[in-house]
Amino acid sequence: MNLLLDFFWGDVSGLTSFLRTIAKIAFAVFIAILIHEYLLVPLLLTNTTNELNALESSFSQANEQLSGLKIDPNFSYTKLSLCLDGVPSVKMNCSKPQWSNQRSALGYQILGEKVGNEPVSLNSGSFFEVNRVIGPISASTIRSSTDTLLREIERFAFNGPDKPVTDLSLCTGTRKLQTGPNCAVTSKIQALLDPSTGTGLGDMTNRIRFGSLFVGPIQFGTLCVFIFSVIEVFGLRWRWVNPADALFDIKKTDDGVAFIPSQLPEALHNAEQSPVQSIGDRLYLVDLKAAGDGGPESPAATNEEIISTHGSYRTYLLDDAVTRQESLETLGDTMLKLAFLGTVYGISKALFSARGLDTADPIARLATKADMYSGIGIGFGATMVGIILSIIAAEMRSDLAATWSGRIGSAYQRILDFGAVRLRDQARNLTPAQVRTITINGADEETGQTTMELFGLIVIIIAIGVVLYSFRAELLGLFARII
Repeated sequence: MNLLLDFFWGDVSGLTSFLRTIAKIAFAVFIAILIHEYLLVPLLLTNTTNELNALESSFSQANEQLSGLKIDPNFSYTKLSLCLDGVPSVKMNCSKPQWSNQRSALGYQILGEKVGNEPVSLNSGSFFEVNRVIGPISASTIRSSTDTLLREIERFAFNGPDKPVTDLSLCTGTRKLQTGPNCAVTSKIQALLDPSTGTGLGDMTNRIRFGSLFVGPIQFGTLCVFIFSVIEVFGLRWRWVNPADALFDIKKTDDGVAFIPSQLPEALHNAEQSPVQSIGDRLYLVDLKAAGDGGPESPAATNEEIISTHGSYRTYLLDDAVTRQESLETLGDTMLKLAFLGTVYGISKALFSARGLDTADPIARLATKADMYSGIGIGFGATMVGIILSIIAAEMRSDLAATWSGRIGSAYQRILDFGAVRLRDQARNLTPAQVRTITINGADEETGQTTMELFGLIVIIIAIGVVLYSFRAELLGLFARII
C-alpha cells in the first residue's frame, strides 16, 4: 500500500511522473463515465415502464377523442390517429419507428386513415431524445411539447393540404382562430396527455429538462476534473498527512501527554526502509541528524542549533504542503471556467436557434422556442454543476490544508516539548555512520514537472484529439482538396 501511495503521490520524476498522471486521469475519466452514463442517465433521462404504460393509455384515449374530430373536407383522409413512439419501445408499435441508436427517446406519429386502407404516417416528431454525442457521452435534446403535437393535429384536421402557413387556422397561435367543438376535442386531448394527477407527457418532459441540467459533455468534463481533484485530495492526505509515527508514540497519562521515543537504531532502520514517512518522523529524523555525532565532518549541534533546525524544518514542511496543494487550486479554477464555458455555449445555442422565429409557420416557431429553452437549460445546467462541484472541492481543499498544517504544528510542538537534551540522548544510540546516512523522504528531492503541468499537457492532447475526431470528415475533405 505504501509503495502505491509513494508512486502516485510521492516525489518521482521523468517518465514515471508522466505515466502516473495519465493513470490518474484515466481512472478519473473511468469513474466519471460510470457516474455520468450508468447512474445519472438511467436515473434522470431514461423512460420507465410505468411512465410509458401510462402515456400509452393516454394516447389510446386520445385516439378515441380524435374519432369525433370533424376533418376538413379538402383533406384526403377521413380520420386521424396518434401513435406513441419511444425508446425503450412501447406496445403501441408505429409502422416505421424513428429511432434505433438513441439511449432514450419519446415521440409521436400522426396517422391519416382512409376507409379500407392502412394508416399512413403524415408527420412525426420527438418530444425529447438522449443521444451519444462524443464517444460514450450522452446528452439530451428537447424538441417538442404537448402544444406542438396539438397544433400539428389541428393543422391536418382544420386546414387543407395546400393551404399556406400564413393562412393556417388553429385553436391558438394564428391570426384566424378555430372555434367550436373541434377545439374542445383538442382541449380534451391535452387534458388526457397532461393530467392534473398522475404521470403525463409534461411530467416526463420536465424530468428530462431537469436531468439535462446535470448531463452533457461540459458537465461530464467538469465531473472528470472534480473526480481528479478528489483523487488528489485523498491521495495527498494518505501519502503526506495520515501516515502514523514510527519513531515515537504519544500517549495520554494522568499528568498529560507523554512523548515516548521508539528504541533506536531498530526503529530508525524500519522508518528508513518505508517509502512513506509521517510528518512527525520527518521532523524527528531532522532533529536526530542535527543532535547526533556524525564524525569530524558532521559534529553534533548545540541545543540552540537543534531548536533552530527544528523550527526551520517546520517552516519547510509548511511551505512544502502549500506547494503540493497548489494543483488543487488550479483544478478548482478549471471547474469554474468550464461552468462559464457552459454558460457561453448554452446561450449561444439559444441565440442561434432564435433565427427560426422569423418563420411564419406557428408550429415551427413552437419548435424553435423549445430549442431555445433547451440551449438556455444547457448553459445554466453546466454553470450550476461547475459551481456546486467547485464548492465541494474547495471545502475538501480547506479541510486538507487545515489538517495538514495542524499535523505539522502538533508534531513540532510535541518534539519541541521533548527537548534538545533528550534528543541528544537518543542520538547517542546511533553510530556516526548511522547519523550521516539518516534519510528523510521528501526533503528537497528533484521532481521535474509538476502534476498540474503534466495534467495540462495531457488535457491539451486530449482536447486536440477530440477536435480532430469531431471534424474528421471536414479535415479529410480539406486534405483531399489540397492534394
